[in-house]
Amino acid sequence: MTSIDMIADLLEREYQALRHSDFAALRALTDEKEQLVARLQRPSEADREALDGLRSKARRNDRLLAAVEKGLESARVSLKRLREPAAALDTYTQRGERTRIGATPSALTRRA
Repeated sequence: MTSIDMIADLLEREYQALRHSDFAALRALTDEKEQLVARLQRPSEADREALDGLRSKARRNDRLLAAVEKGLESARVSLKRLREPAAALDTYTQRGERTRIGATPSALTRRA
């Protein structure tokens, strides 16, 4: 198996790990990817076409990785919001007196 074939296989495994949110596998693939890329010497003309295919797969994985990062950030922000208390609401009683309704600062608020 050539270095190009090995990288193509690695990129496919990386793609599957991204699709399945297998972050442990992604971490393990990082070192392997660096080693394989370092092995590549100056490519021959025949290898250039194969390298174009690798570039295509790498771009696909980069887009998917960016989407995963965006999703994780969105989840982090949502969890942060859930931990914050709801804003207090000022309202009036039947007698016309102003009153405040709100959660205590330490309470976890459920939002629909």
